[in-house]
Amino acid sequence: MTLRANRPFRLKANGEARIFLQGQTFELDQEAGERLLSKAPGLVSAVFINMNVGEVVRWCSPLFGNMQGTVLLSEGQNVLVSHSIIGQPAWICRSWLIEKGDL
Repeated sequence: MTLRANRPFRLKANGEARIFLQGQTFELDQEAGERLLSKAPGLVSAVFINMNVGEVVRWCSPLFGNMQGTVLLSEGQNVLVSHSIIGQPAWICRSWLIEKGDL
């Protein structure tokens, strides 16, 4: 499972401590990722790998803050979305995504 740190934190697992910075993405196995999401809501967000055209997503833009739009295309680590403020399609990176689904 791919996760993104919403703020800096330290994670201790298997006798090892890892430090994550805000915005940093990292991998955990599915069980550990779901456990972290449930035990520390708001600390991390899931980064969604499978994106479907037409799906509604929310993201946090460094320039505009929290945004919402429709997926137009998904390629690698980038997603083309309908951008309501600039009125044009815009590429965003997957690490900005907060959630997806019918919002």
